Formats: sequence, structure tokens, C-alpha cells
Amino acid sequence: MKRVEWIGSGSVEVPVVKEALYVKVEALSPVTSPFPYILENRFHIYGDDFEPNNSRETAKEINLAAGKLTGTISFPGDVDWYRLTLPYDGKIKIQVNADTVQLDPVLRVIPPGGDERKIDNGSITSPQPEEISLNVKKGTLLIGVENFYGQAVNAEYLLTWSYTPLLKDLFEPNNSPLYAKGISLGVPVYGHIGSLADYDWFKFSITQAGFYRVDGSNFPKGSQGQVILYNGNLKEIGRKKMDENSTTFSMSNWLEKGTYYFRIDAAKSFTNQLYRLVLWKVESAFRDIGNHWAFDSINTLAKEGLITGYSDLTFRPNQPITRAEFITLLSRVIDLPPGSRSVRSPFKDVSTGFWAYPVIISAYQKGLIGGYADGSFHPDAPLTRAEMSAMVARGLEIKPAKGSEKMDVNPYLAVYLFKDIPLQYWANEEISFLIQLRVVEGYENGIFKPEKLTTRAEMATLVERIWF
Repeated sequence: MKRVEWIGSGSVEVPVVKEALYVKVEALSPVTSPFPYILENRFHIYGDDFEPNNSRETAKEINLAAGKLTGTISFPGDVDWYRLTLPYDGKIKIQVNADTVQLDPVLRVIPPGGDERKIDNGSITSPQPEEISLNVKKGTLLIGVENFYGQAVNAEYLLTWSYTPLLKDLFEPNNSPLYAKGISLGVPVYGHIGSLADYDWFKFSITQAGFYRVDGSNFPKGSQGQVILYNGNLKEIGRKKMDENSTTFSMSNWLEKGTYYFRIDAAKSFTNQLYRLVLWKVESAFRDIGNHWAFDSINTLAKEGLITGYSDLTFRPNQPITRAEFITLLSRVIDLPPGSRSVRSPFKDVSTGFWAYPVIISAYQKGLIGGYADGSFHPDAPLTRAEMSAMVARGLEIKPAKGSEKMDVNPYLAVYLFKDIPLQYWANEEISFLIQLRVVEGYENGIFKPEKLTTRAEMATLVERIWF
């Protein structure tokens, strides 16, 4: 809130965000009779992040892979200029659209080696997006956006562009690491798989350790394209393969400083379209944990290669973790090798074809899990706090916590501390052990909630707290 006092008349300028603004007017001293006043307001649109870019010489470079931006016409005569670097000959479609009829946008385009084209098909009474599609040579393309009437407007415009290179794999020959072609962050590369023996190799170097994501798109359905990531010694460190119905993939990895390689191939060749590959530096391995309270713990486990999330690069931190998912993670943490699918299943509801079968077999043989009295394991059931405590306590017998020392455990500590843990509770000792280790705690009012479901975020936090 901002308070301003005037005697007579005055004005004030206040920065605002996109929401309601309330103005209160009151007298500085008590009044005995009504008095008139005039309150006027004027709103000025903000200057966008690309200013100053009011000439071709000051045109701002924009990312070809981004595909869109939002701008404003914030002062009279404002012409916003942008610069795109086109790596190959191809086709481009550019469109500008305003969010109100008060802005009648005009689009100006100067292709590489060409003359300026001005596009203005709409009007203030009949607004429509201004757009152009044209063939372009490689080089620098300039885009200008202005208001037909030349005035500042309280509005935003959306500028979008889509670029397709010619259907020619300009990176060939790149069929081996020796001929790998260099790629840069945020700059798309294109190619096709001419035969089943066609492997497209790309090479990149990074100077800052962190999470990096590669996005592949425009693969034909049924091609089953895949990307394989290698370190500088050509050791495989990551792989993502598309199913028959997919046309895109994304893969994230934690990478230290150094040189790396991508290899692109497919189960079915194609030359009638070009795939698109873009490498990004990202804050996390997952798209959905940006502001989550367990961000650091989740990232730590991802960095160690212990969790991979889902195929859409989400982690779903607030979703309950299943019993099979947790025992898989725990086995990785304590370095427990998977068992054999040839071993007969000890559980009636876990078949040899189940995705976590080798892990479940190994965990059963090591005494980490025991299942239920009816001979079932319920692998897809959500994990409770008591079950998690039991599995973790048994895992600690195989791989102790970092910096921990052997201690005598009071098996009834949980009974003393929590009124919802009865004397004969099956996980008494395990919960007590983790309490003494100070890695789990209860809730207010002296309860532990042993049957409460464990989320994937809570799982990540506990594992990171104990072993990392």
C-alpha cells in the first residue's frame, strides 16, 4: 500500500501488476460538509524485457527453439525488432496476435539476403493475426512488430514462429564418434535416419556441472527412435527409446564438466521428414518439482542415478509411492544386485514378468520384505509409514547410514513416544530404531500415523537424509 498526501492537487505514479487496484480517497482532517473532488487515472503499459530494441541495429537475438515471446508497444513510435539466426535453408512461419482490438499489429520481416516485407491485413475494427510463411536461406532474419497507429497501447502481443529446415540431413556424414557433429545449448539440430545402419552422432562439451535435458521431436510414428548418451570415453550413461506410437522423447541426466556424445538411431528408417534435437541446461531432472519443498532431496537422488521418474519427465512428488517402487529404490541405494527371473516367485501376486520381479526376489532373499500372511506382496499397493520404516531399518543392516555408529536399540521407544503404536505392533522395533537414528519423527499430539501413506517426496527426503 502506498499513501500520498496533497493539499490542492497532485499526482502519483504507482507500478502495478495484472490484478485489481484499489484507490481510497479521504480528507486529511475532519470535514463538516461534503466537498467535490476529481480523480483521474492513466495506465501506461510496461516496457517488455527486450527493450531497447527500437531499430534494426538494436534488434534482440531470440532463441529459435523457443517458438514464442510476449511483447508490448510501450511508447509512441515503438517498433520492436528481433533477430533470429537460421542455421540452414528452410521454411518459416511467423505470426503476431494482440490480446485486445486496441492494438492493430503490423508485422515486418527481413529474410536473410532479402528485402523487407510488411504484413498488415487486419484492422482495428476487424482484428486478425498477422502472419507470413516463406522460404528462407540460412542466416539472420529480422522481425519487427509495431502498432499501425503508432501509439503506445495498453496491450500485449504474442509473437510466434515455427521453422523447418529443408529435408536434407546437413550433418552427414556423422555415422561414428570420429565424425560427430557439434551441438550447442538451445540450438536445434535436424536429421533423418536413412537406413537401419545410419547412426547420427553429435558431440557437445559443458563447462558447468548440472542437469541437462535433451528433447527429440518429429520422429515418424513407428520409427521407434532412440537416443543414447555417452561420456567422453564412449561409455553409455543414459538411454531413452520411444514406443511405436511416440514421436517425441525427453531425457535428463546429471553431467559433470566434460565432453559427451549423443547417438540417434531408429528401428525403422525415414527420409521424408527431419527429426529435431535440442539440448538444454535445466534446474532439475524433473519438470514438476520446481518449487516443491523436497526439491533438493529429489535432485540429490536423481544426480546419483537412483530415481528416474516417469516417461514424461515428471516425478509426481505428492503421489503415494508403491511397495514395488520403494523396494526398487532401496535396493539401488544399498547396492543390492537384482535376482534372477528363473527363481520361483515367493508371492502369489508377483509373476516373473512383473517389471520389478528381479528386485523383489533379491529383497525377499535378503530378508528386506516378507509379504502378507496370505502369501501375497501387493506390489502396486501404496506404502505406509510403518512399512517404509521396516524396509529402511532392514536395509540399514546391509548398508549403514552415513556417519552412523552402532547403537543399542530400545525396541519399545515408539510405544513410549506415540499413543497410536501399541505394545505388540509389528513394526515396533524398526520404528524405534529410526527414531533413535533421528531420521523419522512423529506428529503433534504424540502420534506417529503408522498407516499413513508415504508420498514419493517423503520417500526421497528420508533416503537422502539417511544415506547422503
